[in-house]
Amino acid sequence: MSVSSYCSQLNQHEQKTNLSATCQQLVRWNYCQNYKTTYKRGLLNTLKQIKSGGFDPKNDSVSTSARLESGNYPVRLKSAERSVTKAGREQVVVTLEVVSGDSKDRTEMIFLSFDDTLPEFVLEKNGRTLLKLAEFATVTFSNSDLADEETTAEALQRGIGNQFLMKLSVAPNKKNPDFPYRNYDFDSLVSDVIEEDLDELPF
Repeated sequence: MSVSSYCSQLNQHEQKTNLSATCQQLVRWNYCQNYKTTYKRGLLNTLKQIKSGGFDPKNDSVSTSARLESGNYPVRLKSAERSVTKAGREQVVVTLEVVSGDSKDRTEMIFLSFDDTLPEFVLEKNGRTLLKLAEFATVTFSNSDLADEETTAEALQRGIGNQFLMKLSVAPNKKNPDFPYRNYDFDSLVSDVIEEDLDELPF
């Protein structure tokens, strides 16, 4: 809750209860303590999340991206939903969560729009990404599932929790260096699991 919300809530409470000046001071002190506790919890959780994301305050820049770097990551489908961009384009937002390794619990968000105003190559790339995501999240689309971004996101939700391999490739964007290109491919985790199991055999 913001400071302004706390103040508004406190004023309303004092007006309704008609408390004495001393009591009002006690109530106000209590509200302040509650706000401090809430704020500290929010601050602590935020800093913990930044540290768990790999940020090194001694060596990393403040502007260091918290997003995953190029590499192969075992992930699970965490969520899929429809949203609208600032430009008014509908899109499917897919969130994948890394399930093991040094980047465990970090997430990657994939934005897939099929707006007619986008270039043909972007539409085709987004289409291939969507189909591969569905394939390895074990989601089978029907025609009705692909009616729009809302129904597509709802269909992908059937694969939430399913795990697969994400192959992420990050490439420089000369026109907008702060937003590098993020290219995806996906594969099964079965082969990796089999190799690990064989390594543990006693013969």
